[in-house]
Amino acid sequence: MKGAIAICLQEIVEKNYGKEKFKEILKASGVPDNLVLLATLDLDDALVLNVITNTIKILNISEEKLFDMFGDYWVNGYAKKLYDAYFVLSSNAKEFLMNMDLVHRLVTEVTKNAHPPHYTYEDKGDRLIMKYNSSRGLPDLLPGLIKGVAKYYNENVRINRLDNNTFEIVFERR
Repeated sequence: MKGAIAICLQEIVEKNYGKEKFKEILKASGVPDNLVLLATLDLDDALVLNVITNTIKILNISEEKLFDMFGDYWVNGYAKKLYDAYFVLSSNAKEFLMNMDLVHRLVTEVTKNAHPPHYTYEDKGDRLIMKYNSSRGLPDLLPGLIKGVAKYYNENVRINRLDNNTFEIVFERR
């Protein structure tokens, strides 16, 4: 997993809970004290998943709350700084979501050892069926990211989970 994911998580925890709390999470997760997080750094998936698990436990929050916080900050804060060029490809939440597989394929081409998830889609007008495909098994992150995208475009969405990896996004009119 790329260091950008860990850096985003670090920024969320430090902003909302303090630097000491993030240090506590890293220690509980077995992260070496001398590890310097860089966006392009390759981190072991198990290590990052352990940090996520310990973040939930130490902060005493639900997985859903952490993933919602992550999705909101990733879309509306962290990724906006790094990947602004990809945001201009879309004029609304649905277009943005439907471009995510292309964006991830482009990132894979230019970033060494990048293995982002891929998506398949069924466009049903005011609904989008989006299927998460990744060996990492983190489909639970997707609803928070979708909510973050909807917030960015100032839109309302309703998300229904159809199975473990498949989500229906209903775009609601204001």
